[in-house]
Amino acid sequence: MKIFLLTAILLTVSQSSFSQSKTDHKTWAATPPMGWNSYDAYYGSITEKQFLQEVDVIAKRLLPVGYEYAVIDYCWFNPG
Repeated sequence: MKIFLLTAILLTVSQSSFSQSKTDHKTWAATPPMGWNSYDAYYGSITEKQFLQEVDVIAKRLLPVGYEYAVIDYCWFNPG
C-alpha cells in the first residue's frame, strides 16, 4: 500500500510539474546543475587540503563557465 501511495504521489507531482513547465518554458534552466564531485577523482579518500585545492581550481577555471557546486562525496552508498 505504501509503495502504491508513493507512486501515485510522485506521478501526480511529476505530471503537474511537467504540465506547468511545458506551458512556461521561459522558466526552464539554461543548463543543468553544474558542479564537481570529489568521488569522481578521489573516491572516498579526499582530504580537506585536496578539497580546498580543487575548489581553488574550480573557482578560477570552471566558475566563469557556469560551474557552481563542489561536493564532498564519501561513499554514502557503502558505509562499511
